Amino acid sequence: MVSLDRFELLELRRHGGIQTYHAREIATARPVQVHFFTEGNTPDTDTLLGMLHRLPEAERRRVLDRGESQGLPYIVTDRLAGYADFREWLTSNVASAPAPARRLSVDEQFFALFDSPAPQMPAPAAPPQSMTSPAMSGPAMKGPAAFSAAAAVETPAYHPNAHPDAPQQFPAEVPEQLSMLNASIEVEGRDPRRRFLPTAAKSLLWLMLGILAALAFLAAVLAFFAFRPR
Repeated sequence: MVSLDRFELLELRRHGGIQTYHAREIATARPVQVHFFTEGNTPDTDTLLGMLHRLPEAERRRVLDRGESQGLPYIVTDRLAGYADFREWLTSNVASAPAPARRLSVDEQFFALFDSPAPQMPAPAAPPQSMTSPAMSGPAMKGPAAFSAAAAVETPAYHPNAHPDAPQQFPAEVPEQLSMLNASIEVEGRDPRRRFLPTAAKSLLWLMLGILAALAFLAAVLAFFAFRPR
């Protein structure tokens, strides 16, 4: 009463509303099971067939073929060892499968996109602290206003009768914003004790000594060539 092109039925293993046959695939001799729904397309049959897509992926791959033969729906699977029948295999694996994720509608996707919180940007890393010791660094420059205020501070007048090595006394109320650079410029520009003439005299003396040494060397060379034996 049953006619299948790809499979050869060998032995009836289960009776009832679902008949299970041991069979083999004709082309490959692969052992399989063929499950016939002998009650036809009833609501119970439709419910069982609708559960196939809810199987876990590993169990779903065990379904090799499905169709109808002489008006009876059938399912071809691997050998379902460890189960009483096809119904037990199907219902137990569907019950243990995770629930499929519900597909969001277009409106739900739209609102989820705009209602999701903005990604948190990582906080910027703190800049490395300067290796310069606070004691070695001078006061910070505070712009042109501070420079003008520092330049406007009156430098005490120089007394010609003061000892050359005596330190120059600055008033105690010099503003704190006077930087080391500005103080250096003021001292260099207003301190006449920087003796320029002795420095220039020393430079001139060394220049003359260099010229005399060059002339002496030249005279020695001329004397060597003039008095050498022929």
